[in-house]
Amino acid sequence: MPARHLAMGLLISPMVTPLIISAAGMFFFYSTLGLSQTHLGLILAHAALGTPFVVITVTATLSAFDTNLTRAAASLGAGPVTTFRRVQLPLIAPGVVSGALFAFATSFDEVVVVLFMAGENQRTIPRQM
Repeated sequence: MPARHLAMGLLISPMVTPLIISAAGMFFFYSTLGLSQTHLGLILAHAALGTPFVVITVTATLSAFDTNLTRAAASLGAGPVTTFRRVQLPLIAPGVVSGALFAFATSFDEVVVVLFMAGENQRTIPRQM
């Protein structure tokens, strides 16, 4: 990929930027788009902040993936979908699951983003009335 380092830098940037700066920037950016204080805006904000954790774990898993297994499956008559479902996915699943868990834990801890992005009627954790 020609601009691999630039793409990785952009995807990992929410991890190195202070959270208050990210939350304020998202608030102003999403306000111009009409997404602040909406569920979609909150989901997009959490997705943007969880992306670096998924990218790092999945990239580490894919770097150790042996592409000879894909060629072997193709030479044995498996199509691309079957190769992905029966060869590639079982090998990369631990990295994808660990990335999802890291993203969930990070999203669960992002109170500052919720304070900026959520409206007065939105609740991120259910509570008794």
